[in-house]
Parts: sequence; C-alpha cells; structure tokens
Amino acid sequence: MTRRTLESVILAWARVEFAVEGTPMPRGSHTAVVRGGRAVLLDARREPARKAYAAWKDAVTEAARTAMGDDALLDGALALHVTFWLRPPKNETRAERLRKYHAKKPDASKLLRAIEDPMSGVVYVDDARIVLVRAEKLYARDRAPGAHVVVTTLPDGD
Repeated sequence: MTRRTLESVILAWARVEFAVEGTPMPRGSHTAVVRGGRAVLLDARREPARKAYAAWKDAVTEAARTAMGDDALLDGALALHVTFWLRPPKNETRAERLRKYHAKKPDASKLLRAIEDPMSGVVYVDDARIVLVRAEKLYARDRAPGAHVVVTTLPDGD
C-alpha cells in the first residue's frame, strides 16, 4: 500500500472516545420460564442489581450521546476497546495491593455486553458491527470506578 493510500485510509477512520463514571455493572443472565404456554425470558437478578444495571446503562448512554454530538452513527466494521476500573476489595492483603488486574467477578464478557447494548443506535448502527474487541479489568486504586471506551471504524477490504 502506498503512503498516499495509507494516509487516506487513516483519515477515513472514525473514532469515538469517552469515559463513563460510576461502578461498572454486568448485563446479567436471563432465566427462561413458561407462562401461559409461552416461553418468557426474565432477568435472573434481584431488584437492587437490576436497578444498579439500569443506572449504569443510563450513564453509558448519556456519555456516548455526549461524545457523539451531532455526528452520524458509525457503520461498517468496528473495533471496541474498553478499560473497566473496578473497586478493590475493602480488606486487601499486601499481595492483593500489588495486583493490577481485577481477576474476579464480574465477567469481562458481561461487562462488555453492558457497554455494547446501550451504544446501539447512539454510537453505531448495531453492535453486530463490532468485529474486534479488547477489554481490560483494572483496579481503581488511584481513580474513581468507571470505564474508558474507544470505538474505531476499521478499513473494510484491501
């Protein structure tokens, strides 16, 4: 690829970057039950967890909407990079204080779902456009809990 072609591809890329404040909440699992002869999916979590997720979802949507402004929704192949900052345990041991990564629940995949879904129709056309994902769960020792989100369009073809 020539330098001129590479520069035009880089300039054609779009990037949306924003931070979400608050405690990252996972998009929980659902339980299937039969009601009136029909299968129905119910949120398997208790009421406090549902409320906490709803607050997180609203925070993600608002931060994404602010970052997008009047820009058009992203379409095509997309890359998503999210860094989650989670609270450390209240009674950390000395060894735990040295750890960088939050290798405990909640699952990174469920945290990602809680970021991807609220951005559909706000940042991008559909979360099915995401083809590349990178997620990190780090301890929020010297900062507030939250997430840093970067969505980038990818060149399609060539």
